[in-house]
Amino acid sequence: MSDSGDSGRCGRRRHRLQQGPILLRTAGIEDMVVGHAAASDPEAQYWLGWRPEQICPAPVRAQCLETIPREDRAAGRGKAGSHGFFAALDPGSGRLLGMVGINLAQDRERYEMGGWLAPDFRGRGLGAALFQAAVRLAHEHLGIVEVAAGTEQTNIASQRSLIAAGFVSGDGPDPHILPNGRVIASRWFRHGSAAHLCRKGGVREWLRTP
Repeated sequence: MSDSGDSGRCGRRRHRLQQGPILLRTAGIEDMVVGHAAASDPEAQYWLGWRPEQICPAPVRAQCLETIPREDRAAGRGKAGSHGFFAALDPGSGRLLGMVGINLAQDRERYEMGGWLAPDFRGRGLGAALFQAAVRLAHEHLGIVEVAAGTEQTNIASQRSLIAAGFVSGDGPDPHILPNGRVIASRWFRHGSAAHLCRKGGVREWLRTP
C-alpha cells in the first residue's frame, strides 16, 4: 500500500488510508474494544477524563492490548459499527497503535477531532503522524472542510502534535468539562482544506459537511 494513501481500498461502508507509519480504517467491533482498552490507563485518563464505568479494568485491558484486531465485517454497518471512529494501526504488525474520533460537536455547527495512542506507542513522535493521517481522512474521504481539536492548556505534547500536523489556533469552549465532570482550561485548534467525499467507503448523513 502506498504511503500517500489509497482511496481505492475503501468499500463496503469502510474507509482506509495509509500515510507514513499510520494505517487508518473505519473502526469495527474488535477495533473499538482494543481501542477502548488503549485509553483506559491512568496516564490517558488524566487527559480524557472518562466516567468510571467507561474505563476498561486493568486485567481485561492487558489482555485486549495483546490482541491484533481483525477487520471484522461489522465495521461501519449501522449500529454495529462506528463511522465516527477510526482505528490507527501499525502497518507492519497490525497492532492497534491508537484511535481517532471525528464527530459533530454538540452544537452541530462543526466537526471535532480527538484521539489517543496506545501505551506501547507513546513517546515515539506518532501523535503528529496520527493527526496528519486523520485530517487527510476527514478532508479527502469524509468531505469535511474544517475540523476542530481541543486540548487541555497544560497538555503540551498534544498541542505540539496538532501544530506539527498543520493545525492552527482556533476557537472552542473554554473552560471545557470532561465526561467525568473535571473542568479544564482548554486550547483549541482548527485544520481546513478543500474536501471531497469518498463514495466507496460510504458516509452517513451526519458526517456530511454542515
